[in-house]
Amino acid sequence: MRLLVFGLAVAVIGFVPAEAAWKQYKYTELGIFKDFPVEPVRTTTTYKAPLAKEAPATVLTAVDEGITYKMTVVDFSKRAAEGANLVLEAAERESGGLRGTFTVTDFPLWDHGANTVAGIEMLIESKDGIHTVEDIVFHKGKLYLIAASVPNDSPGRHSLGLARFMDRSEERRVGKECRSRW
Repeated sequence: MRLLVFGLAVAVIGFVPAEAAWKQYKYTELGIFKDFPVEPVRTTTTYKAPLAKEAPATVLTAVDEGITYKMTVVDFSKRAAEGANLVLEAAERESGGLRGTFTVTDFPLWDHGANTVAGIEMLIESKDGIHTVEDIVFHKGKLYLIAASVPNDSPGRHSLGLARFMDRSEERRVGKECRSRW
């Protein structure tokens, strides 16, 4: 009987998909560290929007199990006083306007107190069948767009990776080190 139970346990474990080996990547020059399931590809681009006009941006992208994990950091260091307006413009732009529907799900706060960093979290359902969870944050002259996207019909649509990428519990775990996150 023990042999049968052991055999079944081995069979079940063999069919459970392996979880990606998440790793924390630190980008001190961007003012943040972030967990990704695989090493992200780094590119530079120009962020363009009516109020923002043009600003240099760094994009970190990783794809795992059909999910695209993306963090865009836009440098507005010379326009830090305009942060609130730039966040709202980004939220309108990222929500897709007439290209889909969105729901604001949270207003996350990191490091409560004098060093508080606030953001907007949204769920976006585009008309082309893409489900996106996104945080939009402005801190110390940088706009952070942190998003996980997956096609609605993908097996990854209900992956724990979506929640893990957007999870703020890591900030609670690192405590004082959290300040270096932003």
